[in-house]
Amino acid sequence: MSVKSEIAERLRREKAKNLRYKRAISADLNLETITSSLWEMQEAASNIRWWCTDVDETMLDELIGDEEESFELKMAFSTLDADCYQMIEDLDNQWIPECFDVFFGAITPGRMMGYDSYEGDYFGLEDGYETELAQRETRERLKRYTKDDLIDAFRTCFRLAVNYINIRNRYDGLKSYIDILNGVNTGFLSEVKRIEELYEKVAEGHASWDEKKEFDRLTSNMPDEVWIQ
Repeated sequence: MSVKSEIAERLRREKAKNLRYKRAISADLNLETITSSLWEMQEAASNIRWWCTDVDETMLDELIGDEEESFELKMAFSTLDADCYQMIEDLDNQWIPECFDVFFGAITPGRMMGYDSYEGDYFGLEDGYETELAQRETRERLKRYTKDDLIDAFRTCFRLAVNYINIRNRYDGLKSYIDILNGVNTGFLSEVKRIEELYEKVAEGHASWDEKKEFDRLTSNMPDEVWIQ
């Protein structure tokens, strides 16, 4: 690259950086973060819900504490799974893609990020002056709407934000169970994989005495339902 081209490239990069405030969003409450978080929570809840359905009831009761608590936990994950999925569909409401980021970018007092057209991504705004410019810019964009449209948009955006916060709080309350059950599930699957590896050696007569002993121990600890399925 020639010196002239390098200078031009540097100027384009600097210009894009200086104009990040023109397309700013709240760093904590924005559509991309919410969408990604909802998919993550829905997947985690769905995995645990199916795991709780397939696992031996007695084993689950022992892990959780008692039958009533394990039933309530399964219902909580089932409801969370359904609510996350429903909210993901709600993101297609006409006002959400159009106004959510603009609205919360204008009223959120916290950190903000601006879009860099050169880098093709969002970056944190560096100082209070940039943040002030960004909020001023988003307010100007909101002024283009009629009052009736603003009322409809605000109501829809606020409802989405409140629902998301509620779902996030429910997920955080269940996170310890998710970590525990995922750990149990991971260990369970690892044991199944190890049994498959040992089975080939045992069946072919190539297993050592220690491997045969390990195979007998792992298979005896597996729930009966594993062999039925």
